[in-house]
Amino acid sequence: MCDGFADLLSFSPPHGSTEDARFTPGAFTSDLVRRLNGRADKALERTWSYRTTGEDLPVFRLAHGGSLVACTYVREYEVSGTGKTGTVRFGKGSDTDVLLGGGGRERRSVKETGSMTPLIEVPASKSAPATVLGCDCYAPRTLTATGVPAP
Repeated sequence: MCDGFADLLSFSPPHGSTEDARFTPGAFTSDLVRRLNGRADKALERTWSYRTTGEDLPVFRLAHGGSLVACTYVREYEVSGTGKTGTVRFGKGSDTDVLLGGGGRERRSVKETGSMTPLIEVPASKSAPATVLGCDCYAPRTLTATGVPAP
């Protein structure tokens, strides 16, 4: 399930799929993908990429036969200005701006690396979809950021 959810969230807007038979629609699946697709912008190229990381976390069996699974991800977000002169800027004082050295300066491109942890309920029936019960998906922790300065 962890790899499947990482796959669902890895895309460039507006090409994320809001429907996936492996997961029930909801705030952390279809709604999140819809929100990220809404960030499509002709002046910017964006890509989100997730991969599972670290040791497997404990799986908790539920009384009805299902399981609770916690996943840990490395999240990579890349954004760049389109065309020969396009730029990107993060808000002055934002986490990403601070990691880039501050000042709210324009950059040609930026790559952020961060972490994210969802909690997924996996049903006992393998044919039933899983439900993402909780996630820091809307505010993942940014750990590093590198950027290419604008000319």
